[in-house]
Amino acid sequence: MTEVLIGKDSTGVACVKITKGAYDPITTSDERRERFYFSSKWTNQLSTPELDECPYVVWGGSSPRYVKSPASASASTFGLMRIDSDNRFEESTYYVRGTVRYPDVRYSMPVFDLLPIWRSNDRYRGRNMRERTYGASYGPAGVLGGFNGTGGTGTWSRRMEVSDGGAPVNLDYGIAFSSSAYNSNDQDSGYNHVLIVYNLPGNNTALDGPALPSPNPEGKETVLISSTQCKVAKPGYDVDVATPSQLAFDATGRPLNVIAAADIAIPLGASSFNVGITLPALTAIDMSCYDASASEIHYPMKLSDGNSNYGVEYWTDGSLIRFNNTKKACRARFIVYGYDPLGPSSGANDVLRQFDEGGENVTQFLRPGAASNPRFSDIILDSRRPVIQILADGYFSVPTHTGSLAAPTATTVSYDAAGFFPYVKYMTVHGSGLTEEIRAPRVNRRFQNSLSDGGLSGDGSYCRYSQTEATFYTAKGRPRYTFYREAGGGEIVNVMDEKPMVGIRWFVLGIPLP
Repeated sequence: MTEVLIGKDSTGVACVKITKGAYDPITTSDERRERFYFSSKWTNQLSTPELDECPYVVWGGSSPRYVKSPASASASTFGLMRIDSDNRFEESTYYVRGTVRYPDVRYSMPVFDLLPIWRSNDRYRGRNMRERTYGASYGPAGVLGGFNGTGGTGTWSRRMEVSDGGAPVNLDYGIAFSSSAYNSNDQDSGYNHVLIVYNLPGNNTALDGPALPSPNPEGKETVLISSTQCKVAKPGYDVDVATPSQLAFDATGRPLNVIAAADIAIPLGASSFNVGITLPALTAIDMSCYDASASEIHYPMKLSDGNSNYGVEYWTDGSLIRFNNTKKACRARFIVYGYDPLGPSSGANDVLRQFDEGGENVTQFLRPGAASNPRFSDIILDSRRPVIQILADGYFSVPTHTGSLAAPTATTVSYDAAGFFPYVKYMTVHGSGLTEEIRAPRVNRRFQNSLSDGGLSGDGSYCRYSQTEATFYTAKGRPRYTFYREAGGGEIVNVMDEKPMVGIRWFVLGIPLP
């Protein structure tokens, strides 16, 4: 059961609060964050992410195609552009311009995930630790080698070079990637991509939540609920004129509701997890697999021992998340977000909806114009579902690695996640100024036929975390890949990162435990 407050709490501040269990939302101290499913008094909160499915499309004889873009888009004004190819690789290359495509994302270099899904069955491939080798035909002189890890995970650039057939154009802030018809390294079918963009800064930019003045503005409204509006300002701000960062929520800045969260063992073969509610296809599931015990949580993956492969496919099926594990038993830690790729429904439902389900009184705050049976995309708040809290965040400069191959550089940060199910997210930062890039973390091990264990790659990183601290492992200054060139008597060839890692921007997200 939960309790809902719309009005003034014991401190005299007008707000919206949802507490878990029997905790009184009027009197429960704001400091006991683990007792709240939601509070409009939080300085910062995570809103529902943006999501784009970007499939490979067979070349139709014309290119480029401006999709999900403003009318009369061009190479200088598009939001999302796709260029299809009829060459032997059969790829669709996507260019996503963040400031145009995602106007509600308040950070120009945002946290993102670029997740592949198999074209043959719409299953998320997720991050898999896999071995990729190159034969003697690779390169002009032939090399032997490869890597064991996640490979590339996407790069968001401050300056993105784009060409739609004419001269290249440099645009600010965006990402480019390809979805392919074929992928011979993994299976016969190729893959599409799903791009998930979060309203969080991925570089050394502070969260933009304002300082909270007190008391509420005299004679001004904090809560506005009507047939056409549903929004709440943070304390001290007038809901009619508050900026997006000064609003606790509105119809576009919806808090990120959690449908389910768990840390489970994934056996070899087929398995499933029941979340208790029907999930849309391609709903947003943030998942990390790790090859360790439940007391050794890793994100995005743990670097495997030797060249051992692991990781799972996953997809939704009604109320189930199904897993297909063809590698080896591991664990998965995941959060299912209240996101519906179908988008909002249409109707005339009240924005404040109350009903009884299974003996529990439920309160929903809905987007104006939602249908009587709202989708996830219509629900701003649901009293049964906790909202993601930002327990801690920060940035640190990554030191250059020194020492043995077997021991990457470790940097530890501390926090307090007591009473929460914690989940760490981070981005690696590369370059500076106009050359700055951010990448979703990569977990790659260098190796080739005469160097069986080259240690963590120079662009690789991962973290191990608990309820009280996270330790980040990096190897800045090492090569990205190492090859053995057979021609000319043979030599070891190291490929360095053109833009070495300079920092890590990290967040500890929390869900209050039952």
